Amino acid sequence: LGLSLLKVSRVPDLAPSVTEKYVQEAIQTLNQAKRLSLKYQLSQADRDRYFLGIAYEFAGDIRMARSEMAAIPSGSKFYPDSQKLRRKWDKN
Repeated sequence: LGLSLLKVSRVPDLAPSVTEKYVQEAIQTLNQAKRLSLKYQLSQADRDRYFLGIAYEFAGDIRMARSEMAAIPSGSKFYPDSQKLRRKWDKN
């Protein structure tokens, strides 16, 4: 659900308030997914963190986006892309 909300938030020509609503709903949903993944030690926690970081970026909260990306372990398949995003944010 979180990824679907994130994707809908990128639909062109949405009113800014609608875009923000979908981004905030995505953040809430992805945060819940991350908490459950961590609580039950599910393998998808890295994926949840990655997309949560992207959602925070869309919301303009780069500090939280960096925090989520920094928590992705180096052995994760999401690690290389998370590091690319962190480098991009560091340049700005």
